[in-house]
Amino acid sequence: MVDDDPLFKALARRLLRRYDYEPVEASNSAEAIRLLDSHRPQVVLLDHRLGDEDGRVVLPRLRAHAPNVPVILVTGNNSVDVAVECIKLGAFDFLTKPLDEPRFVASVAKACEHHRLLERVRQWEAGNGDESGFEDLIGTS
Repeated sequence: MVDDDPLFKALARRLLRRYDYEPVEASNSAEAIRLLDSHRPQVVLLDHRLGDEDGRVVLPRLRAHAPNVPVILVTGNNSVDVAVECIKLGAFDFLTKPLDEPRFVASVAKACEHHRLLERVRQWEAGNGDESGFEDLIGTS
């Protein structure tokens, strides 16, 4: 969770823990990138207005650093134009503050499942290369 607002982080932390997620928190982009390396998160919640930083600038840096980790942008600005721009930049989802608990939890769950599937594909490709895995199979159809 990358947000500079302690009240939002407390609310999001409480919601995430209620659904058995283990949030790790950063207050700026540099701290977030360090945490990406040390914690390997399944999803990143990124504030659109992160102090002096714009989430639209931070988002591509996070995606470049950890391409398989979905980033959910969270903002107090419910502009359709901003949402579309963020999705085009690679955001998995775009949520507005105040958080709608069912939508928030559903988005995090979908992002975690997306990450899990991407990791399975990555592991399978790393283990199998160009082989199909059926090299010893003999049969007729």
